[in-house]
Amino acid sequence: MQAGESASAFADRCGRFADLGIDHVTVLAPTGPWNPDQVEVLAEASHQLA
Repeated sequence: MQAGESASAFADRCGRFADLGIDHVTVLAPTGPWNPDQVEVLAEASHQLA
């Protein structure tokens, strides 16, 4: 996940991976330890992809 990336942008990027047959991603926090805002973006993206 890129610093400042929105949930929609991240979900779109993951969707493009799915188009290539990739069905899992590993997500690293962009700036060190996860913070609540980053977790929220990841959670929202996961709902969009479900």
